[in-house]
Amino acid sequence: MWIAPNVEHYEYQPEFDGHRNPWPRTPYPDVQQYAYRDYGNRVGFWRMADVLDRHNIRCCVSLTWLPGAFPEIGEAMVQRNWDFMRHGIYNTRYLNHYTEEQEREFYRDTIDT
Repeated sequence: MWIAPNVEHYEYQPEFDGHRNPWPRTPYPDVQQYAYRDYGNRVGFWRMADVLDRHNIRCCVSLTWLPGAFPEIGEAMVQRNWDFMRHGIYNTRYLNHYTEEQEREFYRDTIDT
């Protein structure tokens, strides 16, 4: 069994990438999706971590998250010796519209982080 919780950072007012808003089904800013992830970082993560700790379960966390956004969450994941799998920086920015240089910078940042 593989436990891979998502830890995500969703920008309240993401930059428009010239193609579409991250969630075009709602008006800008997308308060619903922001609040959903904000709750997860403020409350949900800690509840989940308590349950995983109680059962001694180690995770491979799936990240769209910046260490500076929620340093206490980063420290909690490191203390638990979780593995990290990054699938973006923000849940509001998509790589398929990046230039080659922007994409290279994304991968450099991913490795450095």
